[in-house]
Amino acid sequence: MMSIYATDWPRIETVEQARHQRDRSVDALRGFALFGVILVNVPFFAFPIYEGPAIMGTLDRWAFGGLTALAIGKFFLIFSFLFGFGFATSISADQRQGRASGPRFARRLSGLLAFGLLHAVFLFIGDILILYAFLGILLWLARDRGPRTLLALSAIAYLVAIAAQAAALTSTDFEGGAVVARANAAYLGSFWDAVRFRLSEDIWIGQPFILIFNGPAALSMFLAGLALAKSGGFPGTPGRRARPMLGCSLLGIGLAVSVASLAWVGPDYTAPVTGATVGQFIAAMARSAAAPLLSAGYGLVLISATDRWPDAHWVRLLALAGQMTLTGYLLHSVILAFVFGGWGLGLYGQVSAAQCVAIGVVVYLSLVALFSLWKRRFRYGPDEWLLRSWIELKSKPFRI
Repeated sequence: MMSIYATDWPRIETVEQARHQRDRSVDALRGFALFGVILVNVPFFAFPIYEGPAIMGTLDRWAFGGLTALAIGKFFLIFSFLFGFGFATSISADQRQGRASGPRFARRLSGLLAFGLLHAVFLFIGDILILYAFLGILLWLARDRGPRTLLALSAIAYLVAIAAQAAALTSTDFEGGAVVARANAAYLGSFWDAVRFRLSEDIWIGQPFILIFNGPAALSMFLAGLALAKSGGFPGTPGRRARPMLGCSLLGIGLAVSVASLAWVGPDYTAPVTGATVGQFIAAMARSAAAPLLSAGYGLVLISATDRWPDAHWVRLLALAGQMTLTGYLLHSVILAFVFGGWGLGLYGQVSAAQCVAIGVVVYLSLVALFSLWKRRFRYGPDEWLLRSWIELKSKPFRI
């Protein structure tokens, strides 16, 4: 296997060796990102993607405003960054052990694609694993680039992302009441009614939206994660010092821009936009531009906290969730499909924005409680075990 970038390998190898000692920081960051992703996804289970959550009062407006400013478009960036970082460290490990990385990474992407297709058809049109599987091919093609080139490509991809996300948020145009009525009938029907509707209509709206809204931004973070792994500028680097003040500064700037963009468009920011004004488009671009600042701020502050209190109970719980993010991502969809589907509790289209946030918190806490019991007996989450076994082409040890 050829080196990713020959002059960078000593630093990557050092990162890989130290990574095992700092797994808790990275896992805690993954666990925190899973929380944010669940919060963002709940409204997409609860309402048609083209309608948005119900705003029934001031509390709902604040709830959805907070979700928009603090979460939407932010947490998948953390996952994407960690995907790129993990790609670099896994190839480093392969090279040191004399293994060919190409087939292993191809199996990883094909495994993600299989999970994603099942997820999108049977549970959630907003699946992102399909996108990750295809973007992973571009990440592989970029593996020989140096850190500066990767960061330049990352910046270009994110400039595209700013325009793409603004277009996705402000240029939607659907059939209106007719398609909402069909969605309500399908998702409040049987499990198979929902599957048929996803296959016939919703998946052809949800997946293109994911491609436009998430695609360029995810690719940007893939490249940034790979670049920082090569340059030794991420957790696991020996001698790395926490930078909480930088994290707080990025959070402050990102939040100020997000809130200002919401204030600019006024009280109608919660409504789906058709034929958006120039001001609404610029406001959406501003929120997209602020997203990586907030994501980086979250990461730096959280890593600083885990450095300071590595054995704190809340750090352990976040790290536990971070060890089972694939299982958590898929299982949260099972739970939410049951909560909102007609084959379950049948709450589709019947909850407010604030209730969506509350449901997201309860689902995440429930998953963490389940994971804490699961990890007492098993080494991996069930989906992590399946994926790892497929990558290795042998059954990994499962029980402790």
